Amino acid sequence: MKYLLMVGMALVIFGICFLVTFRKEKAKRYIVVQGKVIEVAKSLGVGEGFTYTPIFEYQYNNKIFRVEHRISSFTPNCTYKVDDVVELRVYEDKPDKAIVNSKKNLIMPLVSGISSIILGIVFFVIYALFK
Repeated sequence: MKYLLMVGMALVIFGICFLVTFRKEKAKRYIVVQGKVIEVAKSLGVGEGFTYTPIFEYQYNNKIFRVEHRISSFTPNCTYKVDDVVELRVYEDKPDKAIVNSKKNLIMPLVSGISSIILGIVFFVIYALFK
């Protein structure tokens, strides 16, 4: 039973970290640039199988950057295909760490944070009821 308490605490802490990350990213200054998918990298995934990660190329301040997408998939060319043009959010303080400028990509830390905190509180309640 004490494991429920520890897991609940860990989830709440992770949730708070996700929310802090969301708030920091939302406050950063950025510009939106056009990027291009130049490759979909194939790598060995967890367990059996492979994961596929798009690699974007974009120009910012007369320099060319390449960045891997934060999210990989288990199927090739699931969302992004080579030569696709994509809007990227480039933060002024870290132009080499661009991310896809989509709501899904930007609110993921918010959704993860809230979900983790709620699940952590549920574990606390279960622990308190069955202690």
